[in-house]
Amino acid sequence: MAVIEAIQTTYVETFDVASVTFSGIPATYEHLQLRICPRADQAYGWVELSVQVGVGGVIQTGTDYYSHWMAGYNSTETAGGGTARDYFKLSAASGDHPARAQYAGIVADILDYANPNKNTTVSGVGGTAHGTTTPYLAAFSGLWDGTGAIDTLKIHGWHLTGDLLRGTEISLYGLNSS
Repeated sequence: MAVIEAIQTTYVETFDVASVTFSGIPATYEHLQLRICPRADQAYGWVELSVQVGVGGVIQTGTDYYSHWMAGYNSTETAGGGTARDYFKLSAASGDHPARAQYAGIVADILDYANPNKNTTVSGVGGTAHGTTTPYLAAFSGLWDGTGAIDTLKIHGWHLTGDLLRGTEISLYGLNSS
């Protein structure tokens, strides 16, 4: 039987924030899961989110991240990848525009985060509204080409810029197979 345990939830209440960091993540789980309901401060349709990992409390900012994605909005499809980056690319947060008052939904699984013999991978899905009628849906995956046990996650706007708006909620869960 699979076991999922809540580790921590951050709710952006009073002020907009540049990032949300979970630190001191215990190495007692097989995998981690992020559940994110974000909005971001750019006024256009959506803002892609990024994640960086930390080992020993130090965020890894080298060029050891690789991302892949497939997305669709309205009648447009897109796919791509990125290598030698300093973050994982996730799905998108809704932009801050009166016509787009919704929050996005993103679920990201972070596999083998504490196993020093494996690279850490991330995969997930997300979606939001673009304008009042156009949905945006994405599937994404990535790799951190490092083997240290991850104990910190930092979530922020695309290319490390942009604020997460009040009302954004990010929850971290630990997953075990039994």
